[in-house]
Amino acid sequence: MKIFYLLSLIPLVVEGLSGSSEMVCSPSTVQAHPGQNMTVLCRVEPSFNVSAVTLECKHGSKNLHIRRSHGDNPDDQDLMFKGRTSLIPQGNGTFTVTLTNVTKQDEGNYSCSLPEHGICSNVIPMKILQTNNETDNHPGSALSSGEITAIGVLGGVLLLGVVGILAFRYCRRNRFCFHRSEEHEGGGVFPATVGWRGG
Repeated sequence: MKIFYLLSLIPLVVEGLSGSSEMVCSPSTVQAHPGQNMTVLCRVEPSFNVSAVTLECKHGSKNLHIRRSHGDNPDDQDLMFKGRTSLIPQGNGTFTVTLTNVTKQDEGNYSCSLPEHGICSNVIPMKILQTNNETDNHPGSALSSGEITAIGVLGGVLLLGVVGILAFRYCRRNRFCFHRSEEHEGGGVFPATVGWRGG
């Protein structure tokens, strides 16, 4: 009976603390690459047992994770976070929140609170960083001048080679040839002539 009475006093004690209590989460900003995990440590000061009260963490207005009465409440969790979060009380008024396998859609502002007692954390912005492949393919990224020059030279060589091969095949197929200049009877020299080679 005494235990039940003491447990019933916990909300009253917390209620009394809420006027001067604050929750601070760190790091104050989070940067992560797609596929990584995000973990935030939150601490309530003055400290008390946060495992016995309702804890809510949100992404904007979406429910990231809710813990009530010593257990998680997945029914109220937003579908985009299902199976990807954990909220673990650490004692001394601290708890950790983890979001696994982050994606670009997870970018934005996060916060935690004890809603029954009006205690809210600072807002934690999360930025999803681009991978190297995404940066290379980004419209703003450009090739260096050396790479552009090398591509131009290679393209020119390939073009000349193709034109030369096509000209050679055309001349051979049509037996088209250039004859040397012939001397004229009067000692003059005719210019080079183009004609059909006799079969």
